[in-house]
Amino acid sequence: MSSETKCSEPEPWEAELQRVHRALRVVIAANKALTIASDVVAWLNQVCHTAVEVGGYPMAWVGFAESDERKTVRPVAHAGFEAGYLETANITWKDEPRGRRPAGIAIRTGKCCAARDIPNDPAFDPWREEVVQQGYESSIALPLSGDGRTFGVLVIYGGEVDAFSPNEIEVLKELANDLAFGLTVIFRIGVQRQSATEALADCQRKLRQAERVSQLAHWNRDLATNVLTWSDELYRMHGLEPQKRVFRFPEFVELVHPDDRANVIKAAAEAVQRHKRFDLDYRVIRPDGQLRYLHGEGEVIRDDADRPRRTVGILQDVTEQHLAKVALENANQSVEAKNTALQEILTNIEAERDKIGQRVNKNVEEIILPLLQSLRQGVTRHQQRAIDQIDNSLQEIISPIIDKPAHAVKNLTPTEFRLCSFIKRGLTVKQIAELEHVSPETISAHRRNIRRKLDIANRKINLASYLRDVYRDRPAHAP
Repeated sequence: MSSETKCSEPEPWEAELQRVHRALRVVIAANKALTIASDVVAWLNQVCHTAVEVGGYPMAWVGFAESDERKTVRPVAHAGFEAGYLETANITWKDEPRGRRPAGIAIRTGKCCAARDIPNDPAFDPWREEVVQQGYESSIALPLSGDGRTFGVLVIYGGEVDAFSPNEIEVLKELANDLAFGLTVIFRIGVQRQSATEALADCQRKLRQAERVSQLAHWNRDLATNVLTWSDELYRMHGLEPQKRVFRFPEFVELVHPDDRANVIKAAAEAVQRHKRFDLDYRVIRPDGQLRYLHGEGEVIRDDADRPRRTVGILQDVTEQHLAKVALENANQSVEAKNTALQEILTNIEAERDKIGQRVNKNVEEIILPLLQSLRQGVTRHQQRAIDQIDNSLQEIISPIIDKPAHAVKNLTPTEFRLCSFIKRGLTVKQIAELEHVSPETISAHRRNIRRKLDIANRKINLASYLRDVYRDRPAHAP
């Protein structure tokens, strides 16, 4: 019997080999689990199950070190018979009685910590009853460290005293290092993803703000599905609440003014068929009946095979600009009409002035001058000088009426009348062009016509000075 007993008991080196072998199997299985796990918690749970099912350990769990005031160790994964043990353990890594068990020490020091005889280990006094009930005899806590800090712990329990040999511990340390490396990479990716998400959200917020301020909006049309993706501002332009539902091109066309729909559809089709950008103004009718004027620009995005895939572009609400333009055109038409009326009035005034001048001239020539001529006979030299003075005064009176070129302006158009007013005030060609909303070349052409009609086209005469001199005795509002 004794020989049989001896044969049934493994040699020390065989027991050690078995322990190392089971630890290696756990490491291999844990690394394999990393490649198929769908998330971090699933992977850690798989590692714990591997330790129990492959390694034969009664229990394994992973906890993360929190930075709260109590320095809590939060279990995130486990496997084995624990029957609520982790939920009531209140594990901490703070340097106090409850934090002086292997898990707390491993996190606090960043070093592996083993409890070789749990029932007789003073560190387990706060949990002795629960631990004894679970049947755990020993444990090892392996720190999970990365980026210069210890952020968690892997704890494995043994069913007998001194269950972990030195070589086995070294292998389990490798397991912990692999876990820590994988978690560190995942945490880094998580931080980068969070940073990217925040940056994207910030960019989107700034884009929405910029769109509201500038009244610009962007859109995207998938040519395969005809689905439109609109920015929130674009919905508001059309009098709609921002939506997350699928919105298609035909629905957008229904919002377009009936008179503009054909042009919108044509521009969209030509952009795809003829590889051209589009630049289009059109009207939309909001659900409340309000009419808005929009300006759109866009282009077609093609794949590597030059096939059209989608169209993208921007829209701007130009309603205010359109209404301002219409108001300006109406104002210009009103001014044009008033200038025409003013020209007629001035023409009538000139005609009446001519008639008065003709009557005055006729009276002077036919009545007063013959009378003066008759008085010259038989008068003294002194009386002759007096008659000469009267004659000179009469000539000064009728001279402006006879000689002033008052009829030269009758051939000017209402626009030329208006330009004369600007020229008299000393405005430059560029300034007049800006006021009239035309090119400087157009104003220069008008100036040449005005000089020709005033018969000073080939004379070195300043037009502004000439206009001020010729019309200096006109009312201030006339050109």
